[in-house]
Amino acid sequence: MTVFHLVRHGAHEQQGNVLVGRSDIRLSAIGLEQSRRLADRLEREPLDAVLSSPRERTRRTAEAIAERHKLAVEIAIELEEVDFGNWVGQTFAALRSEPEWDRYHRFRSIATPPGGESFLALRVRVRDLMLKLERDRPAGAFVLVSHGDVIRAAVLHCLGLGDDAVHRVDIAPGSLSTVVIDSGGPRIVCLNDRMGTPP
Repeated sequence: MTVFHLVRHGAHEQQGNVLVGRSDIRLSAIGLEQSRRLADRLEREPLDAVLSSPRERTRRTAEAIAERHKLAVEIAIELEEVDFGNWVGQTFAALRSEPEWDRYHRFRSIATPPGGESFLALRVRVRDLMLKLERDRPAGAFVLVSHGDVIRAAVLHCLGLGDDAVHRVDIAPGSLSTVVIDSGGPRIVCLNDRMGTPP
């Protein structure tokens, strides 16, 4: 049995206001507290590795968890934030007035951010990482610290759902979702656990 604890980084100061994408931004005070709660929640779980997206907000969240297990954080490029192309740095208020933004949210299977990455490409890279870890360490337990859409892509893959179902899955900042893969295939055993933080 292979266990994947999928962790979304803690909140940052621009959360919900600006599409920061692959920009580096620090965790807010709330994000730091969320990281501490995640570390508390996972402290008694057996872990073989903690992997993180290269972004500062994910690395800091991962470090809080890894420290409790005396593990080093491994950077996995497959967990990188979506490349949002020309939309990076824009406010969500401004983006909502763009027709392409609306299309992207309604039809993730066919729409791509201008100059950015398709949801299919995202799904493939996340799936391939999970398959590689399962193959190399079939009895392993891993924490994968990443971003909202990256975790949604992993969950949709495990549930056998299409890309356009992406908004049926809520993945909050500082949340934990857990996937178990055994001879029966993947199972979601925990989804979007906020550990007591308000929605």
